[in-house]
Amino acid sequence: MASATALWRRAPAAGGGVDKLPVSGDLNVLKPDEIKQLITLAKELPNRFPPITDDDGHPAPADIEFGFLDGKLQLFQLRPFLESRDSKGGAYLSDMDNSLQGKLNKTVNMQEVP
Repeated sequence: MASATALWRRAPAAGGGVDKLPVSGDLNVLKPDEIKQLITLAKELPNRFPPITDDDGHPAPADIEFGFLDGKLQLFQLRPFLESRDSKGGAYLSDMDNSLQGKLNKTVNMQEVP
């Protein structure tokens, strides 16, 4: 949430590292072509990378970090999602989870723009 309302954004610096730049003020975070690239990545991911599984071999969630450089999707990292034991006990996060009860089997159409 803090990133969505920040006055500054981080961008890769030409000489390495990260520059802090003012945000554009555009109401849309992603451009239509960037959304299409994300949908394509989501479709191709299972075929491009080995499946992520838990210790019992069951499918497990992935932590995927990406960004866009000059409008082109850049994959930074793909790894198993690791839960924080500390965050599991947090009341705020627990309340968020509780509000989703009854919606757990909702199907999300990945072909549509969010």
